[in-house]
Amino acid sequence: MKEYFATKERQEKLQQLGKEWLGVSYCHMGYTRGGVDCTKFIGLVCVELGILPGIEKNVYYPKDWHTHGNRELVLESVERYGKELAEGLKLIKYQYGLESTPKSALGDLFCLAVNQTGICNHTAIYISDGKIIHCLQRKGVIISDFQTWQRKIKYLYRIFEE
Repeated sequence: MKEYFATKERQEKLQQLGKEWLGVSYCHMGYTRGGVDCTKFIGLVCVELGILPGIEKNVYYPKDWHTHGNRELVLESVERYGKELAEGLKLIKYQYGLESTPKSALGDLFCLAVNQTGICNHTAIYISDGKIIHCLQRKGVIISDFQTWQRKIKYLYRIFEE
């Protein structure tokens, strides 16, 4: 298997799309450039790259879903994306922080637990050396330093061509 983002052309396309999304405001369950949440953001970037044929728009989750139990809704969304990838693509999941986890690379998707529950409630994309792009409630789509968020990562997902 070959990493999907191994080519310079695909790397540049991801970085260009990231720049185009910068500044889009946060909207719970939003799925347009008028407003988006973190999970739909990574899905829509994958759609624009041709990795996903589309994303579900009617999967409801309350704003404070992660405070009501232990269901991993963000993780479930990313896993669902993995099952819906374009033909010939495969999403591989790694538990982050293990010795066997590969070093982060451009295009990697992350599920993070940014709360005390330990439940994944945030997603991001590794966009370049030491940077991630993600959507925050109070800031919208931004680029952040990877190291600031690294300790909160639970899972790394990498896309491969079969």
